[in-house]
Amino acid sequence: MQKERVNKMNDNAYIGRICTDLVLNKKATDDNERQWTRFRLAVPRRFKKEGEKDTDFFNCVAFASAAKNICKYAKKGGRIYVRGENRENNFEKDGVKYYTVELFIKDYHVIDFKEKKQASGVVTEEAPFPPE
Repeated sequence: MQKERVNKMNDNAYIGRICTDLVLNKKATDDNERQWTRFRLAVPRRFKKEGEKDTDFFNCVAFASAAKNICKYAKKGGRIYVRGENRENNFEKDGVKYYTVELFIKDYHVIDFKEKKQASGVVTEEAPFPPE
């Protein structure tokens, strides 16, 4: 029962539009191949004050079958629901230390699908639900 508990302290869910081209990255390791994708998600603010921007942007990363299916079925500009946990990363470049925060996707649902072209016209392809 304990393993089924979700860490509610770092559980974030967003519905937004994908801002970047989706690229499935692959890296071969000794025993298998790792797959991942990174993209930016534009999420409109619910409430906005006059003179402030009305959209927030989040860096997202998905791995394995989630990455493969997001790249296969989602599209730039399309809507997607993502849920996961924020993780902070840091790296050093040219002597300057940089910090980033990314949403590590645990669950997703594609809302706007890529269109699959056929001889008879345009057909929308349905994506499978992510494994639980």
